[in-house]
Amino acid sequence: MRQKQGWSWKPLIAAWRPLQLLIAANILALCLAEGSGHSGEVVDGPDPATMFEVQGRTFWNKSLGLDQLPHGVLGHQCSSSRPESHPTEFLTYTPNRRWPANPSDGRSAIVMAVGGEPERFYTRIEGAWYEWQGYFAKAIRQNTVLILLLDANFWTEVETLGEKLHLERLDCTTHRRTCDLAARMDQGYTVFTLSLFIQYPEGRKYFEPQEPFIIFAGIKDFPHPFWIDRRNQTEAEVLVSDWKTDKCNRANYAYTKFTNWYSYHMFDELRILDYFDFWWKVDDDTRWFGDLPLDITRKLVEERRIFFHTAVFYDPWSCVGPSLAQSIELFLDMESDLCSRPLRAVAFDKEWWTNDTYIYLSEFVGGWLGMYTSPELLEYGRIWNYYPYAMWTWRWGDQQFWTKANGLFDDGSGILDLSYLKQHDPSGGPPKGETSMMFYHG
Repeated sequence: MRQKQGWSWKPLIAAWRPLQLLIAANILALCLAEGSGHSGEVVDGPDPATMFEVQGRTFWNKSLGLDQLPHGVLGHQCSSSRPESHPTEFLTYTPNRRWPANPSDGRSAIVMAVGGEPERFYTRIEGAWYEWQGYFAKAIRQNTVLILLLDANFWTEVETLGEKLHLERLDCTTHRRTCDLAARMDQGYTVFTLSLFIQYPEGRKYFEPQEPFIIFAGIKDFPHPFWIDRRNQTEAEVLVSDWKTDKCNRANYAYTKFTNWYSYHMFDELRILDYFDFWWKVDDDTRWFGDLPLDITRKLVEERRIFFHTAVFYDPWSCVGPSLAQSIELFLDMESDLCSRPLRAVAFDKEWWTNDTYIYLSEFVGGWLGMYTSPELLEYGRIWNYYPYAMWTWRWGDQQFWTKANGLFDDGSGILDLSYLKQHDPSGGPPKGETSMMFYHG
C-alpha cells in the first residue's frame, strides 16, 4: 500500500522569500534616501488610523516598519531588497521615518531606563524632579513625553512612583483607546500625567490640568547577556556578586548593562518608539536651573538633524581598547564584501570619527529614529552589542556607540550642538545674570 504523502512546508517557505523581497522593495521605493544621511521624504499630518490622544496631545505611528522585516531582508548596503544598487563608496541608510511636513507634528520621547532598587531612584530624582516641574517638563510638554522603564528585577508596581513624582493616573474611562494601546505595547505601560508645576523664582506651585506633561511607566524585563546562561548563573546572582569589568573604571554589572542598553536594544525592542520621531536620553541626576530657550523637537525637524548633544568629552583609552576600532573594521569589511568594493564611513576624514576616545556625554542627548531604527544602523548595532571582549571587558556604553553610529552615516552636518545649554563647571553655583545655560550634570 502506498503511504500517504505528508504535508511539506518547504514550497511555501521557498515562495515566501521572494515575497519578502518584493514587499521590502515596494516599501523602499517609497522611502529610500541615498546620499546625505539626514535626507528623506516628508509626510503630512497625523495618521487617523493609529492616532491616540492624551488631553489634547496627539500621537500616531510614525514608523515605516523597516526594522520589523525579517533579519537579512534589509540591513546591508547591497541587500538584494534595495530597489536600486548601492551607488556610492560611502555608507548610506534607509530611513525608517518620514520627516513631518509641519514641525509642530514632531514628537520626542525621553527614554529613562531605571535599574536598581526603587529607593535608589527616588533618592536620585527627588531634588531634580522639582526642577523638572519648574523648568524642564513644562517647557517640553507640548511635543515630548517621558518613558520610564523600571527594572523587573526590583520593581513590582508603579503606584508608588506616581505618588512620589506627584503624578495623576490617566482616566481610562475617557481615554480608553489610549490606555488599551499603552497596555498592549511592549511589556505594558501605565499612562500618567504631571499637571503640578512650579513657578520660579517664587517657588509657587500651580496646576495646569489641560496642559500636562505625559509619562508612560512600565516594568521591563531587560535582556541579559548570554554569557550568564553559559555560566549556569542567573542574573539575580550576578547582580549581587562582585562582578566588575576588567578595564575602564571597573564598572559593576548593572551600570555596564544599562549604559549599553541605549546603544542597541532600545532601538531593537521598544515598539512604543514607533509613535515618535526622536529619542532623547536624560540622566536622572541632571539638574535644571533655567528655562529652555528653544523648542528642541521643532528645531530638529526644521533643520532635519539626526542627533543633538550638549557636551563632548574624551574617554580614557582604558574605556575604549583596540576592540572598538576592530569592530568598525569588521562592519566595514562585511559590507564591502557584500558590495564587492571598498566602502567607508561618511565621516571617514573627521577628527571626531577617527579619534576613538571622542564621545558625546550622555546626560542630555537625542537622535532621529529614522536613522537609529534604520535596518543598516541596527545591523551595525548587533555587531557592536555582541562583539567579543568589548562592552563586558572595556565597559563600552552608549557614549561610544553614538559617535560611531553617527559617523558611519553622517559627516557631522546633521549633528546639532547644544552645548551652550550646559553649565560645564557648576562649582560656583548657578550663573548670574542673563544666560542661555539651563542645566548641569549632578
